[in-house]
Amino acid sequence: MLGRIIFVVYVEVVYQQSGFSEMKIYRRVFYIIIILAGAAAFVAMSIGPVYRDWAFICEKTGSRKGNREWFMGLKTEHWYKESKLEGFMKTNYPDDLSYRWVSYEGTGRNIFGVAVLRGHGRPELIHLPYKVLNRYVENVDDKEKRRLYDVFSSGDVQRVRDEVTGIWEKVLDMLKTETERLDLYDSQ
Repeated sequence: MLGRIIFVVYVEVVYQQSGFSEMKIYRRVFYIIIILAGAAAFVAMSIGPVYRDWAFICEKTGSRKGNREWFMGLKTEHWYKESKLEGFMKTNYPDDLSYRWVSYEGTGRNIFGVAVLRGHGRPELIHLPYKVLNRYVENVDDKEKRRLYDVFSSGDVQRVRDEVTGIWEKVLDMLKTETERLDLYDSQ
């Protein structure tokens, strides 16, 4: 109501003082409204998240996937990293293979790419980098791979935690140099 009164008063004053036609005044007001709406949208997008980067890990196989989700619901930049354990299960036990995807990253970013929202889970397998799991699975026999899948599938947090610790110890013992060890941390 107040905005309408201000608008009418503005139009009357400008109309009487400037000699502009009423159409030109309405056009000028329309442009002002567009500029204000654009400024408000810019401020909102710099404060709140415009997109969110999601990442998930399969608690049963150690595979990872993710995408970018925009504020309007559009999903882009899909990616998928199949673990060696998942590849083994697909090849040898396809009927037994199932997934349990858990989010481990959900970072919301504004138009400048600055993180303004965080939502990260902490599944147990996140403590086991992708390269470490794959290095371990490459070096064990099929029976051990199946056992590993069964342990991860059990959902028993303590068993999974103990298994992750054991895998770390075995993989670090396999590596001969510090450079090889550091290479395991390059990327998830």
